[in-house]
Amino acid sequence: MKNQNKTRRLTVSSIYQPRTCIEDKNVPMINLIGLWVENAGFKIGDKIAVDVEQNRLLINRIEPEIVQEVVTGKKKRSK
Repeated sequence: MKNQNKTRRLTVSSIYQPRTCIEDKNVPMINLIGLWVENAGFKIGDKIAVDVEQNRLLINRIEPEIVQEVVTGKKKRSK
């Protein structure tokens, strides 16, 4: 990141989520918005993986060749 504070303090908000099988409800939502997201290496259109642990979310950008492998089930051959 470019000379910026690496800790961001955000608020978990809620969003209404209609459901078909069980009752509708509000669920937690976290918005990550700002140029600091891009400065951290995430570009518009990137695919990400979110690793979930108790009290922790770890977000990683997925490399394009890994996305292709997941979608097609085929590894990209290196030349």
